[in-house]
Amino acid sequence: MKRNPIQPPQLAKSPAFSQAIEVTAPSSLLFIGGQNALDAEGNLVGENDFTAQVKQTLRNVKTILDHAGYTIDNVVDMTIFYKNGNDGRLGYQGFLDVFGKPHVPPTVSAIQVENMGIPERLVEIKAVAVK
Repeated sequence: MKRNPIQPPQLAKSPAFSQAIEVTAPSSLLFIGGQNALDAEGNLVGENDFTAQVKQTLRNVKTILDHAGYTIDNVVDMTIFYKNGNDGRLGYQGFLDVFGKPHVPPTVSAIQVENMGIPERLVEIKAVAVK
């Protein structure tokens, strides 16, 4: 599998995300459903603490990647939903704390929402990985 970042010179370049990624060659896809800040026992980590919830949610994404034999460098797309009133920029720092800086960062969409399915949850992250 080869990942080719697509960065038109007319668009701003960011170390946090890629504008687009082309994936070539035969590959496997891993779709990671929306993850929340729950520990292994199903308890919420970081109640009312956006940064703690982001980090736990990303650790859960990493756990799935590891278990399936993928790494952050296989992730081509992340969608981040976070509750209104939180600073989405804190999510980027949480990403760096959990994953470090990937060779080719994934494409990212961050969407602020009025509420989550369970009000105490402040963030949900889904991802697609390719290898």
